[in-house]
Amino acid sequence: MAFDPSSTLLATGSGDSTVKVWDIEKQYCTNNLRGHQGVVSLVQFHPDTSNCRLLTASDDYIIRLWDLQTHGCVAELGGHFSTVTSLRFSRGCSVMYSASRDSTVFVWDMTTFKKKAISVFEPIESLILLPKSETEIGNSISDDERFVTAGNQGILKVWSVAKSTCVSQSQKLDRITTGSEQETNELSFVYADYIKVLDVILAVTYGGNIILYRKDDFSFYKQFAGNNDEVYCIRFFGTDDRSIAVATNSSAIKVFDVSTWSCQIVTGHTDIVMSLDTHDSDGTTYMVSGGKDNAVRLWTINNATGHVDCRAVGIGHNRTVSAVILLKCNSEYLVSASNDLSLKLWRYSVDGDGKGQLKVKQTVTGVHSKDINAITVSPKDRFIATASQDKTAKLWDTMSLSLVAVFSGHSRGVQCVQFSPTENILGTSSADKTIKLWELKNFKCIKTFEGHESSVLSFQFLSRGLQLISSGADGLVKLWLVRTNECTKTFDEHEDKVWTLAVNKKEDRLITGSADSRIFIWEDRTEEEKEAQRIKNQEFVENQERLENLLLDRKYSKAFALAILLEQPFRALNILKDIWKLPTREEYLTATLSQLRSDQIETVLEFASVWNSNSKHSHVAQAVIAMIFKTLGPDRLLEFSNIRKLVENLLPYTERHHSRLKLLEQKSEFIDYACMLSSILEPMDVEHS
Repeated sequence: MAFDPSSTLLATGSGDSTVKVWDIEKQYCTNNLRGHQGVVSLVQFHPDTSNCRLLTASDDYIIRLWDLQTHGCVAELGGHFSTVTSLRFSRGCSVMYSASRDSTVFVWDMTTFKKKAISVFEPIESLILLPKSETEIGNSISDDERFVTAGNQGILKVWSVAKSTCVSQSQKLDRITTGSEQETNELSFVYADYIKVLDVILAVTYGGNIILYRKDDFSFYKQFAGNNDEVYCIRFFGTDDRSIAVATNSSAIKVFDVSTWSCQIVTGHTDIVMSLDTHDSDGTTYMVSGGKDNAVRLWTINNATGHVDCRAVGIGHNRTVSAVILLKCNSEYLVSASNDLSLKLWRYSVDGDGKGQLKVKQTVTGVHSKDINAITVSPKDRFIATASQDKTAKLWDTMSLSLVAVFSGHSRGVQCVQFSPTENILGTSSADKTIKLWELKNFKCIKTFEGHESSVLSFQFLSRGLQLISSGADGLVKLWLVRTNECTKTFDEHEDKVWTLAVNKKEDRLITGSADSRIFIWEDRTEEEKEAQRIKNQEFVENQERLENLLLDRKYSKAFALAILLEQPFRALNILKDIWKLPTREEYLTATLSQLRSDQIETVLEFASVWNSNSKHSHVAQAVIAMIFKTLGPDRLLEFSNIRKLVENLLPYTERHHSRLKLLEQKSEFIDYACMLSSILEPMDVEHS
């Protein structure tokens, strides 16, 4: 669909091969145009509003020009052999450019309908004409007509109409990030346009990512990640952990600046990336990744510029690299685990030509009997631990990869394994819904945590091993106290499996990634909450002292208002009872209630409904209710938000009190009758005696 330049007409194309034009203001169809064969894929109004013409294209690959006044087809422009994706007019509207997925751009003379073909050597999704005032486009200066194309190569290209050649182009995304020449479908452009307000070119990739290019040199201005799909792995890195690296259901790694959420899309893997790890060293972050392409890649991230470079690629595994880890004390070494059931120790080095390379230093095969799910390294790089679907976790010596211990106890596959910061405890989580802690002195299980309703997919130690934070397939994130095995907090924000979580160095931020495609950042507000509670308690004590002083000074009106503020219904009741003892109680009570705001009166009614439920306090409650109802009247009472609920609460107890008083009245009349009889019978008894 498309609007005309005046935004009063809307043209729509349909799968029934028709085009309809609608009057937006009067809301009726002005034209029903027939003639196409197949789905109408493109509609566009002629920019010259005096012509009142419409251009359309469909699956028959023909561009049709319609006169909306005569409802007829003026011209059929053939020549393309695939879907027409874009139509653009020159500044004088005398020349039209049509782009198609047949890798051809036609330049049409709209007077004679003659065309000139320009081969662009890739299927085109969008064609852009930049403003006439621009003499420099993509670092190419010329006076002839030029246009920009965006297609499946993921490159913006500037073409000269006179020479029918490409005179300039942008750098491809994977070249700027990895140096790889491999085509990636996710980076193909599906839409591009010039954004005049920002003076940038916007391009949308097949993977749902948005990239903004500077118009003068086609350099990257900003990138935004689109749909994440399932989030498999997240790691913090950089100064103050202000950046995160994310592995999703994609061959690209997404690097986010958490403060702005601007994104850099890092490509290089040829299949889905399954695992990540990062390590900061001297202003540079080392990142290792492993994926379903059986490869291990080592990257460096410049924390000042955010630029990501692929330093080396490790080839050696025969199946998916399911887990990778960088050593903490020596970032030259890394360890990878694969579904080929092998464990490899790699060392990064630079050869004589300055090229980085990963060489295998140690290899162990048959590590587990089933797929390896996770790997971790101890704080001092002494041990490596692995977790597997074979229901076990294993402990290995880091440099020799010799087996140290086997941990058996889970009834289903082990999903995650972590060392405590003190290095004497190993934690494992499993699909059996539990987390277990193992002592590394005797390799025995010392604690088991139960509480998740499904598989525990990931966890981390906090507070020097005194707490645990875990995530599960039930979509829950739980905080545990290790000493008591108690779950102290449960967070329920995700709607699907929480595959991964990460904690920053200060342990004041937690980030979680889920199969619901969402990433949540959690902040530790414990200190702020403690400070707020301390201030609240201090204010409460001060108000209590003030309330006591007001009662000693017999300033009941102010004391009653303060009791309402402190939300103390029975303290307010006692104040009313003191007022009720005064000789001028009704006048004093009326004056006290008249000084209250509407919200305070509503609170008093809520208090009164509580008092009214007890016969000991009902007389005071009924007096207050009667006085408020008489003073305010029905119109003001109806303005209260919960007046209906208050009345419903008051009615049954009020009826009960009324019945009780009626019975008391009847009994008092019987006493009067008995007294009267006694006064009559008394003289007779005297005479008889």
